[in-house]
Amino acid sequence: MFRLAAHVLGIIAVLLPLPVAGTAQTSTRDRQMISYAKNLRITRLEHGLPKATFAQWFRSVVGSEARIDWEINDCGEQSGNPADGSSINPPLCAQASAKMSDGRQASVLIAIGTHKRGITGPPSLFTMGVNHDGEWKSFRTLRDLAAAVIK
Repeated sequence: MFRLAAHVLGIIAVLLPLPVAGTAQTSTRDRQMISYAKNLRITRLEHGLPKATFAQWFRSVVGSEARIDWEINDCGEQSGNPADGSSINPPLCAQASAKMSDGRQASVLIAIGTHKRGITGPPSLFTMGVNHDGEWKSFRTLRDLAAAVIK
């Protein structure tokens, strides 16, 4: 009994630092922006969709088994060249990326603000797509994305 308890405590001691290390990688500002994006009413992004938050809608599309990762990024707009001006105040996107059980990936980037100002202006769909067998297909609407994923 004592050996089992010591073994369990050893496993817990090893696992406890992992979530802390993982959350330390994401700033408080990023976590707030991700929360903002997750809780957006989907109808703010596209009219005529069911009343739900973006996170609820995305989960319903990609399925309960999908792993969804969230991040804040520059919407792919910075070139890395300081002379082109894209690094002055890049846009900020909340990106939801899902890896589905059949190997496909779906991703949606929601523009939510800028680097200097944070969350500002109305949110908008920046880009979205599905990757199947290494081939990305982009979509113009959330409805089209959902139709492609649910097929």
